[in-house]
Amino acid sequence: MPRSKTRKRSAAKKRASQKPRANSSGSVPAVPSSSPEQKPQTLLETFKALEKVLALYSPPAKMWIEGSHSKPVTRLTVPSPVVVPGAYGGKPIDLALATLILQKDFVGFYLMPLYVRPSLRVKIPKPLRKLLKGKTCFRLRLADEAMVDHVRLAVDAGTQLYRERGWL
Repeated sequence: MPRSKTRKRSAAKKRASQKPRANSSGSVPAVPSSSPEQKPQTLLETFKALEKVLALYSPPAKMWIEGSHSKPVTRLTVPSPVVVPGAYGGKPIDLALATLILQKDFVGFYLMPLYVRPSLRVKIPKPLRKLLKGKTCFRLRLADEAMVDHVRLAVDAGTQLYRERGWL
């Protein structure tokens, strides 16, 4: 006999879906508020904290704020178009240094100098390096002081590389 596809809801799920009951005085009990240090950081707050780090490098780099309210994008590019040897057919381009994109479940921090010199990865602090997915994308969910400092050090390493090449 085939199993039924319906399942019984667990008791915890039933309680969670029910409305809070009024106490004997007729009022709904208040939910205890959490202290400010326990408040979880939103992705938008993380994005704004990292955006402040990128703003430290403008100037000399140019900062572009694009995207929509629900998906903001902040880009940091070299101040004037440059020719990258062996790429883009010799055409000058606005070369990106770093980009922030607010995604659904994380803030994407893209460090473009890693494409130019992959060995730059060793200069990135280990806690930030653990969040690297792919070649240049770091998936950040929280931006505490230590992580903001790690991002700043990574952008420092990228700007140093671009200065060595004469792009900044």
